[in-house]
Amino acid sequence: MEEFYEGNEFTDRIRCRSREKEESIDLVERVLKYSIIYGDEGADFLAEELKYIEDPFFKLGLELVIEETDPNEVHSILSRHILSGDYHGKDFLQKMIILEGISAIQYKYSPYIVIEILLSLFGEDYIVDNKEENYSQNLVEFILKFTKYILSLKKAKQPDFENLSINPKEFRKILKCDTKSIQKIAREVDNIFIVRAINSLEPGFKKIFYDSIGERAAKILFKKEMELAYTPEEELEARSRILFILNKLIQSGEVIIEGSDYGLFL
Repeated sequence: MEEFYEGNEFTDRIRCRSREKEESIDLVERVLKYSIIYGDEGADFLAEELKYIEDPFFKLGLELVIEETDPNEVHSILSRHILSGDYHGKDFLQKMIILEGISAIQYKYSPYIVIEILLSLFGEDYIVDNKEENYSQNLVEFILKFTKYILSLKKAKQPDFENLSINPKEFRKILKCDTKSIQKIAREVDNIFIVRAINSLEPGFKKIFYDSIGERAAKILFKKEMELAYTPEEELEARSRILFILNKLIQSGEVIIEGSDYGLFL
């Protein structure tokens, strides 16, 4: 491990623009999320997250955690991957975030320790100059709430389609949409309407939307859901808007729901 920090090489390799550091915060949040999942729920829940990871280096690290590989061996394996590559700037920063994050996950450090470990890689100037007071604490508290909420949705039961009470009742048809269809709907309608539409629904229904959209969009959705309250009239308006979008997608052939023709929801 010490080979990363000896002399000026580490400083030279990890140096990158403030914008590139900002682009790496999402990775910090994801590592923090996985540390919470592993600490609270264990390897099985963490394994479910692998399908959302495209970075093979990150995926390898988590697979080694799930297989309960010795932490020292994991660190050695990932370190050799980094040392054998010619990584600089943002690439090197993100490799180090993953390396340090995987170690923190295995040792089940508290989220408040994990965030300090990861942000230390960004340099003191970045945090002091670019972030508000109590930045790390506020970030941890948000990711804690978000992660626990997502976990609660994952555990929620599928709604009883036939007996689901909802207004308008046609909104139940969303349950028949697959992930790609939900993603298409989400791209066509502002998040605020999704939040309003699902505001008072049971967790099993909300799960459909949260499971289908990307993590960044899910965090925005969650923040708006926690911060804002809506009237029944606003909820009805939002659901009607989403159904209108769904009709357009059915008409264009972009979304297919068995037994549904254009105009079904109007």
